[in-house]
Amino acid sequence: MATKSFFRTKWFVLGAIALALLIAMTWQNIMLGIGFALADKRPALLGDARWDTPVLAFQQRFDEGTPEADLLRWLDDNKFEDVHRGGASRTIHGLPCQERVEVRWSAIDGVIIESSAVVSEEGCL
Repeated sequence: MATKSFFRTKWFVLGAIALALLIAMTWQNIMLGIGFALADKRPALLGDARWDTPVLAFQQRFDEGTPEADLLRWLDDNKFEDVHRGGASRTIHGLPCQERVEVRWSAIDGVIIESSAVVSEEGCL
């Protein structure tokens, strides 16, 4: 009986050593994978945006006549910072690049008369 226990222990130790070697050889890829998994994502409305080009889907969603309150709610739901009258921004911490989203709008009496959103590169690995 002692022999079975010895062999189990031996295989367990060998397996642990093999796993440790695998992790040691691939830790950078593992960390990169974790980074990608934890990276911020663009709001869905901006999903197909190209850098430095106004986002057409955004302009259509918040076109002339849309209540400004709808836009403010969307900005809050999507974690925009520095929200002020007529503008808001957000940094999306992603890999391999960080992006900056700038939203601008004009409203009269709580009704949007024009809006735009632009996504730009803020730094890449």
